[in-house]
Amino acid sequence: MTPGGVWDANGMEIRGLVSRDGEFVREVVAEYTGSASHHAIKVDVTTPGTYEVVFYAFDPGNGNTGLDSVTFMVG
Repeated sequence: MTPGGVWDANGMEIRGLVSRDGEFVREVVAEYTGSASHHAIKVDVTTPGTYEVVFYAFDPGNGNTGLDSVTFMVG
């Protein structure tokens, strides 16, 4: 961590694991948005279904890991 309790994102793996209807689709590298602690991925959602994206941030230097997920439907 950097002073003030903010993680230094340099050197961290930040990715999204994309699934559609329960089937793994792909892993996408999250890009820094230019705003502190904000990263984003682009997901092709032209195929109808229920999508889940599991986001993870991993620091290989010390093993710290965080994750979150989001689910959305495309009809």
